[in-house]
Amino acid sequence: MKKEDVRRWRLLLAAGLLVLSSGSHAATILTLEDCLQAALTGNHDLQALEWEAEGDAARAEGARRDRYPELTLTGNWQSHTEATRVGTLTPDGPGGTFSHHLWQGGAGLVLPLYTGGKLEARERVESYLAQAASLDTRAFREQLAVQVAEVYHGLLAVDALIQSLERSREALAAQEAQIKALIREDKAAEVDLLRVQVRMASLQQQCIEVRNEAAILRETMNLLTARPARSDWQPADGLGDPGLFPRVPETDPRHFAERSDEQAARQRQLAAKSLTEAARSGYRPSMQLEASWNLRRDWEGRDSFDDGIVGLSINWSLWDFGRTREEVLESQSRERAQEERLAAIQSRRQFEWEQARDSLQAARERVEVARLSVESAREALRIEQRKYDSGKGLITDVLSSEAAALEAESLLARARADHLNALARSDFARGSIFRTTAWLPAFRTPEPLSPSIPKHPASK
Repeated sequence: MKKEDVRRWRLLLAAGLLVLSSGSHAATILTLEDCLQAALTGNHDLQALEWEAEGDAARAEGARRDRYPELTLTGNWQSHTEATRVGTLTPDGPGGTFSHHLWQGGAGLVLPLYTGGKLEARERVESYLAQAASLDTRAFREQLAVQVAEVYHGLLAVDALIQSLERSREALAAQEAQIKALIREDKAAEVDLLRVQVRMASLQQQCIEVRNEAAILRETMNLLTARPARSDWQPADGLGDPGLFPRVPETDPRHFAERSDEQAARQRQLAAKSLTEAARSGYRPSMQLEASWNLRRDWEGRDSFDDGIVGLSINWSLWDFGRTREEVLESQSRERAQEERLAAIQSRRQFEWEQARDSLQAARERVEVARLSVESAREALRIEQRKYDSGKGLITDVLSSEAAALEAESLLARARADHLNALARSDFARGSIFRTTAWLPAFRTPEPLSPSIPKHPASK
């Protein structure tokens, strides 16, 4: 076998091994729905909020049980320096037994009968706060969905740009080979080759920058979805056509259903109002039923004494030097602060809707302009390339047309990604994420993906 044949077989074997190795390490393909599901089930910040909501729900249940009776058991052992009577003196009883060592035990029962509305108000406060915490979790899920969508769409745009750069590099490589052939035939100048090589170096620089941007976006998505930082995957979807999505309606955001963050703020406003009621209960008396039974014996077991008590306890603070008044004023201030926070969220939502609607309309127009620009730039490149091949054009015109075509494709990809991101932000502003009314298909689902909200008996 000739050396050339051996070399050829070695190259073929190496190429085959390279294909097999690349196939065995193929990157995972993920859709936007896959990324959303991974984020909603694995994001650590979301899980922390869900656990906090569970804790708030447990605290609300604990506040509800404060109105139930409390049963206690006690026991102790005492050693006295002087002998102490085991029982108490009675009119017709014996003198009693004395001992240095005593032990005693007992049981007690306390039942609040009237607290001036304090327990009921505290129960409502904790219930409203528990509902607000659950709604905070839902709002975070919606914001997380928008973040995931924006990163995913950004990666789609960057991948489209990488493909355009690769096509430009391949075309310039073919151009370089053609010019070298023409130079050998004395039909082209060396400067044309240098200009092509400079342009190829510029493309290589852009490829490095864009690939780094893609790596950052991929790592950001890995962070949001709780995947390993260096986990490799590729997006499965395309950027889509804006014509497939609905036009922006002229809708007043006040007609939208309340968003999760608005509902959470309203629950905190109700909690602040109930807290004011709890503070006012300090002006009213409280009453509770008390019952206890105690047993005392000496350590030697010579004598024992037991006693039972049932009673009614009433407490009424007639003057506390203004403490209750200051608590009421503090609660009223917090109530007004929550009203302002709710108003701020509503104003911010209106701003977000106006901004998303303007961005959506602008992105649609940019896509239309960029699409025409891409068609014109590609046609101009084809004409300039044909003129150069026939010896009637300049390489500078070809390179300028190639750069213009690449810029037009980049603008088109960015505009399509911005259009999808504007759709996601519009769904967020409208409160449509994880509902069938969402414009972005990945956000459509019959029920919101959120934990159930604990219900207070008074809110049923």
